[in-house]
Amino acid sequence: MTKINEPTPHKKMTVDELISLYSEHELPKLAESTQGTHQHNLKKFVSPRWGKLTLPEVRVLALNAWFKELGKSLAHETLQKLKATFHRVLEYGMENELIPLAENPVAKVNLKGVGREGKTQDTVVPPAVAKAILNELRLADRTIVLVAVFAALRASEIFGLRWEAVDFLNQKMWIRRTWIKGKEGKGKSAASRTHVPLSGKLASYLMEWKRQSAYTKPTDFVFPSLKLSGKKPRSGSQFVKDYVRPFLVKHGVISKDYHGRCGLHVFRHSLTSVMIGEKLADPKTVQSLLRHANSKVTMDVYAHALDDVKLAAQERWVERVENASMVQ
Repeated sequence: MTKINEPTPHKKMTVDELISLYSEHELPKLAESTQGTHQHNLKKFVSPRWGKLTLPEVRVLALNAWFKELGKSLAHETLQKLKATFHRVLEYGMENELIPLAENPVAKVNLKGVGREGKTQDTVVPPAVAKAILNELRLADRTIVLVAVFAALRASEIFGLRWEAVDFLNQKMWIRRTWIKGKEGKGKSAASRTHVPLSGKLASYLMEWKRQSAYTKPTDFVFPSLKLSGKKPRSGSQFVKDYVRPFLVKHGVISKDYHGRCGLHVFRHSLTSVMIGEKLADPKTVQSLLRHANSKVTMDVYAHALDDVKLAAQERWVERVENASMVQ
């Protein structure tokens, strides 16, 4: 097998051979969710069409025709992710001098107007609706949504949360682990693997749940599966299906026939839209609350959101939701 950083000027490597090296050396460095997307795209789409060809045989015109054909059945968003996967594999080969390409042919592919319109819609849950949903749920289910609404954790972070990561004394929740597809992971990115503020109200809700939970050891999951005796957390997808989506339909956030993505992640978007839109916090503080790595250079390098500022922002957000009223 070819080693990384070992040029192969006389060997015409196939796409499948490059995929194999990429999967062994580069893929493990990515977040678990990203790994899954890349593996799926490479196995289902790239390898069957391009796997047996050598890299010089991957031509722009053929790529454009391929994407156009796939666009008859796939959404534009899906095609973009597929393009990004294939592009990254070839970039990996070029960076390590494994392939003789001078430029990446996938970068020349134009997806404008290609692919079906996606089914995903921009969804924001108004504070009043968030409050109504919370009031209708039982304690165990309500606490999950509370963490999503107030702390804006990703679903994988919520269900990967253990009690040892909840620091009531110092008002922090440490995001050290995730739970995706039945296994524990390290998190989406380095920026994500940090702490989020734990406001007094949110802490009291979590403490109330902890007093009633059957699993409260430091290493226990905060939201354990009772069916599995706490050895694993509850199923995030099942929770969304049983509780989140029905309530979003009931309160008119999404329609009954909407089948696009709309789970716990919608509350991250909602926090962002409302906090910035109503000037509850400045954009840099919101970015820090969400633990996003990307922003403009000035925001990333020169602006820093302090812990007490983030805590105050979360307190204002909790108060905004709790004091919301439904518009008749």
